[in-house]
Amino acid sequence: MGRVNDNNIEQNKILKESVTAALLKLMETEEYDKIFITDICNTAGVSRMGFYRNYKSKDDVIADITHDFYQKAKDDVGQYFNCVRSEKRKWYLDYFKYLLDNERSIKTMYMAGFQGRTLNEITSLLIAGEQTISEEEKTKRILFYGALFNLTLRWLLDESRVSIDHMADYCLKYIKE
Repeated sequence: MGRVNDNNIEQNKILKESVTAALLKLMETEEYDKIFITDICNTAGVSRMGFYRNYKSKDDVIADITHDFYQKAKDDVGQYFNCVRSEKRKWYLDYFKYLLDNERSIKTMYMAGFQGRTLNEITSLLIAGEQTISEEEKTKRILFYGALFNLTLRWLLDESRVSIDHMADYCLKYIKE
């Protein structure tokens, strides 16, 4: 019984990865509103039934993409507010490297107009589980991540962008805790 359940979990994971990759690929050439579930299923190589077993709509796929991306960033890069002052530069270097490694997906989401949803997801993820901090500290963190989000979007969209090292130094100089 456990083996069947494990297989279902793995199949759903593969299906979700295929669907999210397909939607991102389609969004590179099509407007989001002109992409249909059938298009996603055909590109992903999955059935509509498989799609609807995991998602209610393509908006749910976008929510998954955004959540997974920022959860992975949180896991890979760590929390800014959890590192000591001497580690801040390394955090910024890791952060900007992670963004560069995922530049194509980030730009695709941006071009599709999902900045607001993305910022809300980041804020929710980064503040989740932080019941022990004060309202003032939560507000400070929301301001910090909002500023960083807007700065990094501009940086990624700039074809003549400065280096990761320069961005880390810039952030240390101008973004205060």
